[in-house]
Amino acid sequence: MLTCKGVKDARAFKRSSESRAVLESIRTYLEGRTIRRITFAATENGIATTLHLDKHEAFRFQDEELTLDTLFEQYSAFFWQLHHPTTNETERRTL
Repeated sequence: MLTCKGVKDARAFKRSSESRAVLESIRTYLEGRTIRRITFAATENGIATTLHLDKHEAFRFQDEELTLDTLFEQYSAFFWQLHHPTTNETERRTL
């Protein structure tokens, strides 16, 4: 999760000359392209999104909403149940 300082740092970098080439290359790569399919994959950082584009190319990224920290925070009940199964669920898994 970004802090206030992190957001300020990101905004400052976005306005910098260092970021222009990076952001422009992403813009050039994606503008005018057609998204043919979207897939999701589990990674060590959370859930990655892959945009499958025309010409059999792909663009993969990690959205802040799908990082593990965010998922743990927003879906804590799911993860608690996952790591603390009830007795009945434990018995079913061992059968």
